[in-house]
Amino acid sequence: MVLERLSALDAGFLALETEDSPLHLGCVLLLEGPAPEPDELLAEIGHRLAGVPEVRRRVRRVAAGLARPVWEIDTGFDAARHVVSVAIPAPGDDRALRSWVATDMESRLDIGRPPWAVHQVTGLENGRWALVIKAHHSLVDGSAGTGLLGALLASGRPDRAMPAVPLPLRSGDVVLAAMTWTLTLTYRAGYALARAVTDRRQVAQHLLALRAGVRTVAVADLPPSPLSGRLGRRRTWGWTAYDLADAIRSADARRCTVNDLFLAALAGGYRRHLLDTGAMRAETRVRVIVPVSMRRPGEPARTGNIDAAFFVELPVHAATWEERVAAVAAQTRDAKARGVARSTHALVRAADHVPCPVLTRVARAYVRRGQRRVNLAASDVRGPAVELDLCGCRVLELVPVTPVALDVRTSWSMLSYAGRLTIAVTADADGVPEFERLLSAVDASMKESMAARVT
Repeated sequence: MVLERLSALDAGFLALETEDSPLHLGCVLLLEGPAPEPDELLAEIGHRLAGVPEVRRRVRRVAAGLARPVWEIDTGFDAARHVVSVAIPAPGDDRALRSWVATDMESRLDIGRPPWAVHQVTGLENGRWALVIKAHHSLVDGSAGTGLLGALLASGRPDRAMPAVPLPLRSGDVVLAAMTWTLTLTYRAGYALARAVTDRRQVAQHLLALRAGVRTVAVADLPPSPLSGRLGRRRTWGWTAYDLADAIRSADARRCTVNDLFLAALAGGYRRHLLDTGAMRAETRVRVIVPVSMRRPGEPARTGNIDAAFFVELPVHAATWEERVAAVAAQTRDAKARGVARSTHALVRAADHVPCPVLTRVARAYVRRGQRRVNLAASDVRGPAVELDLCGCRVLELVPVTPVALDVRTSWSMLSYAGRLTIAVTADADGVPEFERLLSAVDASMKESMAARVT
């Protein structure tokens, strides 16, 4: 029996998750009313996901942690255990929805069953309703998440047949596979040594990429900052929205990308935030980790993450938006030229060949030490370009939800959808008490850079 083992990155999300730091991604769909009845919605979701095997997978851990966990099909899968309807009390405005979503995202998903959940939220103002989706980070990354979302909201009726349900994995099969993987480490090491002798140039390039990846990810060089630190259990969440065409025109005029505008807006917003809170110092540094999906164009969505990352020093000391945009664009161009994302991806792939007990101990030691490498996270995901619908209701807006973890108190995400551009943020409620002012500052910074004329 061939077992599909979680990658080291996916298994790491399981190992690093704590009660204070649930590691799941989410997306909130705002839809026009009237909302379907719960039974109607459940039937529609069950039908549309029938041909998507990923939603029926759960994690099967290996005894004593000898190897990374494997995916298995939940033979007792029932969509009704994952789809729940709730009603928000009047007035059901955006603030009430934001509060409900933040509270929902505080709770961990049950890894003993397929790690995803859907909540139908009714009672919103103007006759709207929402679909709140969350899935564990080990199951999807941002790109795979939008792919599965596309399967859920695809127009017409899905033509995929229900996949055959395999037999449950036997404990003996799982343990035997773990022992086999461990024993073949010697063979893989010998193969790598043989390649080093016969193809020295390629191996040297690979080792250089690994060294660059380690230096990029592991060097803890940031001074203490109020932007990072121990996390509590409570979360806050909010978003702002813009016209995508305006953002693209603004970026083209400045010869940068929309993501550069996004990062420059974060720089402007955090500059205002640090000045207002009296936390700005001459030595203040703010660094953001920017995940990069390594999925090839047209590659179908599948379980797990194929991620790399690069890092940007946000120019919070720059007083004007022109300086901030120029500084960010220069850094992102340099990161691409130096292949920083490829280096971190090489490190992620190399971790797949490290024994699971060693990998787990290293990851937990990294957490205990405190990473001191980044202050915040910012992801950029391209969503569906056309308007979608579900149960005959138009999807008015897609709003992403990303987790905070590893002492990072704010996690930002930007998602495009049908001509709209949404920027959302999840924050540690205790660590970021000025959340509303921070979100407003970033919003004002983004609008400033989009509205200003290019001279």
